Amino acid sequence: MHYKPLTLKWRPKVFCELVGQNHILKLIKNSFILKKIQSVYLISGIKGTGKTSLARLIAKGLNCQNGITFYPCQSCENCKESDNNCFIDLIEIDAASYTKIEYIKEILDTIQYAPSKGKYKIYIIDEVHMLSKYSFNALLKILEEPPLHAKFILATTELYKIPETIFSRCIHLNLNPLKKKFIIDRLKNILTLENVYYEEYALDLIAQNSQKSMRNALSLTEKALILGKNKILSSIISDMLGRQELLYAPEQQIAVEMIILRAFLYSKN
Repeated sequence: MHYKPLTLKWRPKVFCELVGQNHILKLIKNSFILKKIQSVYLISGIKGTGKTSLARLIAKGLNCQNGITFYPCQSCENCKESDNNCFIDLIEIDAASYTKIEYIKEILDTIQYAPSKGKYKIYIIDEVHMLSKYSFNALLKILEEPPLHAKFILATTELYKIPETIFSRCIHLNLNPLKKKFIIDRLKNILTLENVYYEEYALDLIAQNSQKSMRNALSLTEKALILGKNKILSSIISDMLGRQELLYAPEQQIAVEMIILRAFLYSKN
C-alpha cells in the first residue's frame, strides 16, 4: 500500500472533522435541513483552514444517494467516488492554473447538460481570485442565472480581489484562523488513531508554530514523526523549529545580525 501523507490521509471526510468552524457548519446544516440550497457559495480564509475540504463536503452532502444531507452515508457510490475525487458530476477547476476566459467558456458549453449521477452538477473553482477580468465577466453571466441543477463553490485566500458583482451573488462562508485548542485536539485525535506516542508539550509547540493552519500543523507533525522515528517529542520539535526559523529568517534580520557579529569580532581585534 502506498504511503499517504497526513495532510491527505486526514483530510476531513465528514463535516464534524472540520474543526474550529462551528458557525459555518451550523449554517450549512440548517440550509440542508430546510432545503434552502444556494446557487453560489464563496468560501474564504487563510491557507490550510479547510476551504477546499469544505467545498468537497458541501458537494458530497448535496449528491449523496440518500438525498441532501449534512451526514453523507459514506457508503453509496456517489460518496465513495467523491472521496476518491472521481465523481463525474463534481468538476474542480484551479483558477491559479486556468485563468484564461477559454476555460470559463468551457463551463458555459457544458453547464446546460443535466448531471449524470447526482442531483446536482457542482463546480468548485479554487483560488478564484486568480481569474482574469474577462474570465470574471464570463463567470458573472453564468452566476446571474445558473440552471437549477448547477451549483458553484468558489474558494479564495484573497477576498478583496473578488469583484463586487460576483460577491453580491454568493453566500459568503468565511473560515476562521484556527485557535490553538482546536489544532491540539485534532492532532490528539489523529495521533491516537495512528497509534503514535506524543508529548503534550510537543503538540503545544506544533500548534503555536502552525500559523493557525491545520494543514501546517499536520505538515510539522509529519516531519516530527520522521525525525522522532514515529514519536512526537518536544525535543525534536524544538530542534526542528529552531532550524526552520533560521532557514526562513527575513533577509533584513540576517543582515542586522551579521552587522552585530562583525562589530563584535572587530571589537575583539
